[in-house]
Amino acid sequence: MVDLLKLLKNYHYHRDFGGSTSIKDVLPVVLNSSEALKKKYSRPYRGGNFRNQLWYREDASGRVIDPYKLLPPVGFEELSDYEAGEEMIADGGSAMMAWARMQFDDVPQQRRDAVFDALLSYCELDTLAMVMLVEAWRG
Repeated sequence: MVDLLKLLKNYHYHRDFGGSTSIKDVLPVVLNSSEALKKKYSRPYRGGNFRNQLWYREDASGRVIDPYKLLPPVGFEELSDYEAGEEMIADGGSAMMAWARMQFDDVPQQRRDAVFDALLSYCELDTLAMVMLVEAWRG
């Protein structure tokens, strides 16, 4: 096993990281700066939880859209009286909260299935993000 964080800290710096080494901050910058990743991930990706997902998309200014913002939203409105609307499981904190809600709240099976699917998608993207980082370094 290789700790990608250690490699990133020691050998890869980009001013757009903003001083962060979080994969959530690093991935969009690496995607934006790697021609190999642009080419590969602007084509449909098929994984365990995704069918024909385009991970490289640009906004109106020509910058890559953060892949974590492309994850499908999950409605938590049934899970709490004080929360409403759509949330995304796009970081570790929201993933832990969603998992905890599944353990302790009375959640309808359909909503439970949707949250579980969103958790699987988030975990797959986290793993894919590490693969993308290695591909960029090799590219």
